[in-house]
Amino acid sequence: MPQLQPYEPGFIESARDKIASGLIGLGLYEDNPYAAYRAAEGLLSVVDLLPFIGDAKGAAETVDAAKKGDYATAGLMGAATAAGVVPVLGDAASAVLMGIARRGGKEDRLLDLGFLSPEYLDNPTQIKRAETSYDKAMSGSKGFADREAIAIANQGETIREIQDFPQTYISPEVLASGDYALTPVRGDRSFIGLIDMVGGVPTGRSVPVQGGAQYPQANPEAWQSNLAVAQSQHDKFKRIADETGRQPIGIYNTMGLESVNFSTPPAEVMFLQTKNINIPKKDKAAFDKDLKATYKDWPGLDSPDAIDWILGRGDFPNEGKRRTKFTTLMGMAKYRDRGFPSYGQVLEASTLPALRQAELGESGFTMLLPDVSRDVFPSSRHQSYDTVMPGSYFGSLEQTVPFSVMFPDYYQAARQRMTGGSVPRPFTHTEAIDAMNKRKDGYIVPDQQWLDGLMSYIERQR
Repeated sequence: MPQLQPYEPGFIESARDKIASGLIGLGLYEDNPYAAYRAAEGLLSVVDLLPFIGDAKGAAETVDAAKKGDYATAGLMGAATAAGVVPVLGDAASAVLMGIARRGGKEDRLLDLGFLSPEYLDNPTQIKRAETSYDKAMSGSKGFADREAIAIANQGETIREIQDFPQTYISPEVLASGDYALTPVRGDRSFIGLIDMVGGVPTGRSVPVQGGAQYPQANPEAWQSNLAVAQSQHDKFKRIADETGRQPIGIYNTMGLESVNFSTPPAEVMFLQTKNINIPKKDKAAFDKDLKATYKDWPGLDSPDAIDWILGRGDFPNEGKRRTKFTTLMGMAKYRDRGFPSYGQVLEASTLPALRQAELGESGFTMLLPDVSRDVFPSSRHQSYDTVMPGSYFGSLEQTVPFSVMFPDYYQAARQRMTGGSVPRPFTHTEAIDAMNKRKDGYIVPDQQWLDGLMSYIERQR
């Protein structure tokens, strides 16, 4: 007759229970035991990447190996250390870093959080220094430990929905042979879609992203911005039409990666993520004090009015510079190390993949056909901007090109201009791009020489 045997939890299961208890004991999940066990299971994922164990967690041979050696124990202690369960840090934290960045190496996590710069990836001294800084933050901040535990539990995943819009390719020959004048129109690199999680930290609800480069493909008009910018750009279109007698074409050119800060998604995502991380009140208070030093009307992270401040609703102005200050302040190392959301990861998550590696000023991803017979008009279609430039999507180049290739003569002339001040100097690459985007005479009439130069560049890239 079969006899009941006493239940003995396995090695992994026991470790999970101990880590979960430690997390609850620290006060990180005192009101949510389920979340504590979920985080513990995520922390245990480091075992899959430990030397000599590989991906055999849960198998009998792994349990046997764990009983014979210290490798698994070291890995589990590394996970527990990351959560603050034991007070010892050091090399074990490397296992935690590997657990968070399951799709790459531990350096990926250090890069994600800004502890390590890409140029130092082959520098062991800099990598070690970055690891030491990470360890220090892990041991010194409950908020940091909690954010990393959440990231591990969700395997560092970013969840977003990017809408796909078909592009109508316009050949350079059409631009050169048509009755057109080309002028640059700057835009950020954001996509159109939704963001639900960044770097393993959920937002709690879907955050809309409204473009960006895809705006004219998704909307019935050409472009949208704040009133002053939209009016200035549209007046430039009208001036070009009057001076040349040609149809102006707005050539989208990329702004810097951080330009998306001006729009609502990065600030909204980071704010919502703070609601899902157990950041100590004193650290929130420090952030609030710093932001209020610039914007006295900031209501505070725990205020119900905070989201209205970010989105520019109610009595709060809808100004991108306010959101930029919010995100860049939260992205500072002193707040990163207290467990606030990862600024760099949020910027990347807000960026259209096709433009992630684009150079500043890269041109032709989209082109606008402005309607110069109409004037700009107010619209609430875009959450970040209030004024529409009338017109439509014209098309896209099949291959984007550098600013200096799209606008060669004007760019070269701009590089020869001198700055003001006591020590004049020629314009930099960035200043030349900025000048042509802003100046009323910043346009070209494409001709055969322009076409030959552009086609030659495209051929060299093949």
